[in-house]
Parts: sequence; C-alpha cells; structure tokens
Amino acid sequence: MTTETSGFGLGWPALARETLLKSSRVFCMLPWTHMSVYPDGQTYPCCNASGWPLGSVGETSLQGLWNSELLRRLRLDMLAGRESAACTRCYEAELCGMGTLRTWANAELAQHFGLVGQTRPEGSVDRLNLPYLDIRFSNLCNLRCRTCRPELSSAWQKDAHLLGGVAVPARSAISAQARAALMEQVRALLPQAEIIYFAGGEPLVMEEHLEILEALIAQKQFGVRLQYNTNLSISHFRGVDIMKLWDRFETVVIQASLDGMGRRGEYLRKGLLWADVVSNRERMREVCPRAAFIVLATVSAMNAWHLPDFHAQWLRQGYVGRGQFQLNPLFTPEEYCVQVLPPRLKQAVIRKYEAHVDTVAQASGDAASFAGAVRFMRARDRSVLLPRFRDLTLKLDAARGERFAEVFPECAELIVDCLRRSE
Repeated sequence: MTTETSGFGLGWPALARETLLKSSRVFCMLPWTHMSVYPDGQTYPCCNASGWPLGSVGETSLQGLWNSELLRRLRLDMLAGRESAACTRCYEAELCGMGTLRTWANAELAQHFGLVGQTRPEGSVDRLNLPYLDIRFSNLCNLRCRTCRPELSSAWQKDAHLLGGVAVPARSAISAQARAALMEQVRALLPQAEIIYFAGGEPLVMEEHLEILEALIAQKQFGVRLQYNTNLSISHFRGVDIMKLWDRFETVVIQASLDGMGRRGEYLRKGLLWADVVSNRERMREVCPRAAFIVLATVSAMNAWHLPDFHAQWLRQGYVGRGQFQLNPLFTPEEYCVQVLPPRLKQAVIRKYEAHVDTVAQASGDAASFAGAVRFMRARDRSVLLPRFRDLTLKLDAARGERFAEVFPECAELIVDCLRRSE
C-alpha cells in the first residue's frame, strides 16, 4: 500500500490495485462482490469455501449476511496479505498452476475495486454489492453422480440411506416462506447483476431458474452474463426450450459437468444417457450458436486415466474447440481424490498426461489444464486412503448393480490392490 489519496475516504491508504489483483497470492474480489447460497440456505464467501458458513438465508437476509463476522475478517485478512483457511482450495490449485475461482474473480470483477477502498476498519462495507450471483434454491437433480452427495442432489437420497448417511430433504432445507423471501431479494438484485451462476443440484430442473430467466427477459436485461454448471442431460423444462431462451442473451457460458464419455460417463454420473449428452451438444450449435461451451471435467482417481482419451475424441468430433476442455481437481470425497492413486498407477497416468500435452493439448490450447493436473497429482501421496476408496466404490457398486473394474478396466488394480491390503 502507498500513501493515502483521494477516493479512499475511510482511512485506508491508497490501494495498489494491480498488485492486489494480479500479484497478491491471497487477495480476491469475491468478499466485495459475492456470496454463495447453498440449497440448505447456508451462505458462504464462495462455493469453494463451503466449510465456512456466514449464516443462513433462512434466518438472515442477504443484507444481514453481507457484513457477517467471517466476511469482515476475510476482507481484512486479504487487505493485510494474510492467508485464510477458507481459501485453501484456491491456494492449493494455484500452487499447481491451475486456474481458480480467485484468479477468475480478480479478472472478471476488477471494475468493482473501488468498493475495496470503502472497507471500514472493522471490515464492513456499507453497500450490499452482489454483481455476481450464485443462489442455489434447491438440491433438485436428475442424476446421482459418484462424486456428489445428497446435500447437492435429491436423487442421492436412496444411496445415502444405504450408506448409512443422514437423511437430507429432497428439496431445500429452508421453508417455502424463506425460499419465497429469498427470491424477492434476488429479484431486487437483478438490475445490478452482471454475472449469474446457475448450479445445483441441476439448475435446469428448478422452477427458480426459469423464473429468473423470464424476469431478465421481461426487463430486457440481455447483457447479463449467464453461466451454468449443468450435466447437459436436458434442454427443456415445463415445455420451455431453454436453449432458445439462451439465444436471446449476449453472453451464455455452459460449463458441462462431464467426467467421461460413453459407459464411463454414465457410471460416474448415474442416470445420465450419453446419447442425450451428444444430442444436446449438437443441438446447442444449432439453436444457440453464440453460447460458449466448456467441458469442466472433475479429475478423480476413477477417471484420471480416461480424460485424455475423452478430450482427444471430442476434439476430433468437433464438440470442443480451443481451450474448451478444463480439468477441476476433486477434493471431496477425499477418498476419490486423484492423489489417492498408488505410485505405480499415478506415474503411468502422469506419463499419459505429459504425452497428451505434447501431442494434443498444446495444439488445442488446453496444455495448462492438463499440466496443472499433473502437478496436483505429484503434490501429495494420499494412497493411504485406498482402502476407503475401495469400500465406498464397492458399496455403491452393490447398491447400483455396477462393477467399477468392468467399466474402468485400466484402473481395475485400484480395487484389486485394496482387496490385497485388506486380506
């Protein structure tokens, strides 16, 4: 920081904008522009800080949560250059050279930096400022993905019961009255919205998602950036063609949560029909050709070997183009983390990724993502968790009538190795 100048009238020194946005390891624009509301009403600084609740929208308004104790402390820590435990996921990924929500926010929301200088000495900011909305009204979902949990998928209820988990409501944990109040708050924020992130659950099966799109259209707010995390399994809801609505907006970004193709993709995202995914991808190019498309693949111990093959095939088929295939490291359930791979298999996967970077990903603009995944694999050896990987995988296989080793024969030794360890 430098000496005080005009524009920062609350006693803060003049803030070195470029240093904080581009050079700081800890600064992030999100505490001044965002809060993330999960299906149970718990609200967080962002979706990567889901272990650090600010409070619940079932009990407190968004305005009331805006200056909650944790958010005030986060702002002060970031301004002082102190790391926060709530931001660990971004720190770890960035050390491996991977893109993160932190770096994305600093680039996309830099125009709100003036509000940073209005931070009061105790960390509060007077004006509620949420240009980036992430409100997940429910956990409604049509799939039960291996790497998900019942809090984020209503379809997971049966599996969770079989695994001995605690029952989670099939919709939202907040009351209908609180949900209606939340929608009214969101409606009031729409005129200032710049980016709206729809996730879930599966956002395309939620009434609230359609309601927000229709409100934006009625207000002619076609400049709002719509960003989705969707399983790409459906395109219509309540008789409405969602893709035709997308085509009315200037910027739509579809991040498709696809972790494998064909039978592997269907195993990882139970209930998915791969033919529907392919059909919807092809239809996107016809109905809403301006929409940006990205495969956001979750890298886990199950699919790590397969992902280069998936990427290469979709490039050949023209379903993804330059820079449209991104890898996202899985952190939970921790027994599925790619760092759990045993040393021999991990080294084989790393060699495959390095060859893929040299032969395919470099030319397609996706080299950094695959190289970052390699650094993430090397960062820690967590193979001690292999028995837990085996237990969870075999329990779900039994419940779902599936066999991991048949679907992923290249990784069958994960199960065999664990069986030997348990003997």
